[in-house]
Amino acid sequence: MSTQTSLRLIDSSQDDVLPFDRRSQSRRKVNSHVTAIQSQTTKANGGRNRICTLRLLNMSDSGLGAETAVPIEIDSAITVYLPAHGPEHGTNLYGHVVHCTQHGSIHEVGIQFDTRTAA
Repeated sequence: MSTQTSLRLIDSSQDDVLPFDRRSQSRRKVNSHVTAIQSQTTKANGGRNRICTLRLLNMSDSGLGAETAVPIEIDSAITVYLPAHGPEHGTNLYGHVVHCTQHGSIHEVGIQFDTRTAA
């Protein structure tokens, strides 16, 4: 009696799943525009900061995915400003860019949050 089963590790019907995706946290889809400041590290620009607008796509406890009109340098430090909402105060999220992929005129970026130790 032989039964053939196929093992599928990744559901190819989901567009946002990558074969090398090793997230330890689940993602939540979001749709919001936020402001970010990228700390450019190249010596040619003198270490200047650049302001850009991000359209958030998804978010987890360890990072976020977003789209932007301009490419962002991989491994650059970035601060994302989440605006105030109702009675809640706005907050800053600190991280670094782990990937930036161009899709037509849009760049999809992945940002991993920096881990900060409690004082």
